[in-house]
Amino acid sequence: TVQGDDNDNKSLQVKSHEAVSIAQKLGKKICHMVISRFLERAKMQQYEIDDHENVMDAPDVAMLCAIAQHEEALKILRSIGGFHALAQVAAEGELSAIEALAKGCKDEPELLLVADTYASILSLFSSNSKSSDSPRREDVECAAFGILAQLCTGSLKGRKAVV
Repeated sequence: TVQGDDNDNKSLQVKSHEAVSIAQKLGKKICHMVISRFLERAKMQQYEIDDHENVMDAPDVAMLCAIAQHEEALKILRSIGGFHALAQVAAEGELSAIEALAKGCKDEPELLLVADTYASILSLFSSNSKSSDSPRREDVECAAFGILAQLCTGSLKGRKAVV
């Protein structure tokens, strides 16, 4: 289901059993597609080619965020290495991706150190962050601080990485 809010922001909603099924059957492919989008955008920026498409509007990004909201599906994504794709989306300031990462690493904060996932969260605080003018900026920063606090309190390595 696609739902909208007062600011014309739309989000994809899936039921828990649907999320689990999608994660099991298509999770690896969705994650690969999301990472490929970010790599392609990086290549285009390297060669100073303008790209008018917003990666965050892609259907695979919306699907990844939607299935990551359900705990069982999130466990599946975690087991197939999907946190890297989720971290890329989180680095764009997507609140649902940040919240999913926090939920997925609740019991094992050191997972945020794998592939420098925490660095994606730290990038949200840079002066040239993509979401710096977003009306949801406070919510994004609050969620980002929460996930960094989780990493710092749950892991000595995490505290050293963040500091």
